[in-house]
Amino acid sequence: MALDPSGLGGEPPRRRPPLYVIPMGIALVLAAFLGAAVGLVWQSSGLGEEPVERSAQSSAGAGDGARGAD
Repeated sequence: MALDPSGLGGEPPRRRPPLYVIPMGIALVLAAFLGAAVGLVWQSSGLGEEPVERSAQSSAGAGDGARGAD
């Protein structure tokens, strides 16, 4: 008579489905590299940047420098 993991006998334990750890690890690594590559392309293309607004102080400073050069 075969004993189950609890040692009480009875029906043999059910086989658990495999977890597929290696394929999940490979998928995780591929997703990380793909995400990094897309992020670098996004950053280098400038798609996520907001338009730069010139403040009144910076435009006034540029004008003072031009008048002082005359």
